[in-house]
Amino acid sequence: MTAAAKKLFSFLLKAGLLVLAFVFIYSQYIKKGDNLKEFEKALDALNHTHVIIVMTVVVFLMLANWFVECLKWKFITERFAPLTVWRSIEGVFCGLTWAVFTPNRIGEYGGRVMFLPLINVCTVFSPWLLGRLAKTW
Repeated sequence: MTAAAKKLFSFLLKAGLLVLAFVFIYSQYIKKGDNLKEFEKALDALNHTHVIIVMTVVVFLMLANWFVECLKWKFITERFAPLTVWRSIEGVFCGLTWAVFTPNRIGEYGGRVMFLPLINVCTVFSPWLLGRLAKTW
């Protein structure tokens, strides 16, 4: 397989995954639209200032968590394949997207590995698994 063919395959795979993510989100929205309306009614009963403050804090903490996860991925793979922070961010978000479509979040590893340089991906599996286990305890 030539380098151009690999690049095209990678692009098509990522584009297909993006389309699947949008289809999944849209189907969930259609299925659970009534629940969303009930949620909106419950929000109307709350103090809007309080809701905005809490949601801002939640979004900030979520972004901080993802950034720490990216730094952890960069640290784990540093010995095998040096990554930039941006490349680490791409890998983590690709892995999160893959995790939605696979059982037990196995796709998270596959998505992250897609952004590593060509190395033996099995060498990164053990540190990744150790990092994942450390997160659960």
